[in-house]
Amino acid sequence: ISQNRYLLVCHPSFYKLVFTRIGVTCMLTSGWVFATALLLPPVLNAWGKFSYLPKKNLCSLDNIGDNYNTFLMMMSFCLPLATTVMSYLRIYITVYKQRQRIKVHNETMKKPKEQKTAATSTKDIKITKMLVCMLAIYIICYMPFAIVIVIDRTIKWPTLHRLTAAFVWYFSILNNVVLITMNRNFRASMKHQLCCIKGSKIRRVDVMAYMNDDNSMTITADIKPTSLKDS
Repeated sequence: ISQNRYLLVCHPSFYKLVFTRIGVTCMLTSGWVFATALLLPPVLNAWGKFSYLPKKNLCSLDNIGDNYNTFLMMMSFCLPLATTVMSYLRIYITVYKQRQRIKVHNETMKKPKEQKTAATSTKDIKITKMLVCMLAIYIICYMPFAIVIVIDRTIKWPTLHRLTAAFVWYFSILNNVVLITMNRNFRASMKHQLCCIKGSKIRRVDVMAYMNDDNSMTITADIKPTSLKDS
């Protein structure tokens, strides 16, 4: 999502070339391939080792002193986090500069469209809140686990390991809760998946339209307008 927004805001012409049906399919596939590739070394006993850890009460990577756990945390947590933060930082800088230019332009006009600007600002605030919330949840759920894995290799505090592992599992749940709670199009899609909206068919989904909470761009279907109102 962060890369989607980064390309749309900072490189709109390149965005149209990347986020096509084929492009999105390749991205989804590459995510699974990347995750599988990271876990192949211990599965093949080439680097790292999966085993049951009594102190943690779960099957996990055994820290046998080969630094695989550190490598895995760097690739699966630090790299995505750095990419996400840098993407949002670039988006903020670009949007800030654009708003400054728009502000200067509006000041030269006799009657700026204040109402439209206010609506756009409210929409931007909603999107920003949702993205910041998602990023905060990601950091809260994954950072404790990554830190504990690195600093407590001998598992001196097993309860802490189990607790931080549970936070990682909670992330998948909390992420969906945020999306459904803060974005009406995700709520509409979830209702559709749960058969709460009968006789409807979602034909085309635009990722950015979902994030922008824009019904006209997102769901081109025979769904009554009242079905998409905030619950």
